[in-house]
Amino acid sequence: MEKDVAGKLGELAEACRKKRISELKEMGEDLAEEAFLKNEPRLLDSVIVAYAAAKFLEKPDVLRSPAWKPFFAELLEKIEGSAKALDNEPEYAYELLHAAVESIRRCRPSTTRR
Repeated sequence: MEKDVAGKLGELAEACRKKRISELKEMGEDLAEEAFLKNEPRLLDSVIVAYAAAKFLEKPDVLRSPAWKPFFAELLEKIEGSAKALDNEPEYAYELLHAAVESIRRCRPSTTRR
C-alpha cells in the first residue's frame, strides 16, 4: 500500500508545485476514496492538503501575500518528505502529513488577510 500512496503523494507535490488546481481537487477525491477503501484514516490529511492547496491557489490575494511563498515552500517540503519517508518510516510520513494540515490551519488566517 505504501508504494501506491507514496506515488500519489509525489503526484500531489508535483501538482502543487505546478499549481494545477483542478488536478489537486481530483487528487483530493482520489485520496479520499483510497482512505475509505483501504480503511486508512491517516490518509485523510492528504485529502485536506490537496483541497486546501487548491483553494489557496484559487485566491489571488493569498498568492500576493508575503506569507505565501514561505508557507507554500514549507507545505511542499512536508508533502515531499512524507512521500519519501512512506516506504521506510510510515509513521513519520503520516506525521509530516499531519504537520502540513496543522500548518494550513495556523497559516490560513494570516495569508488571507490584507
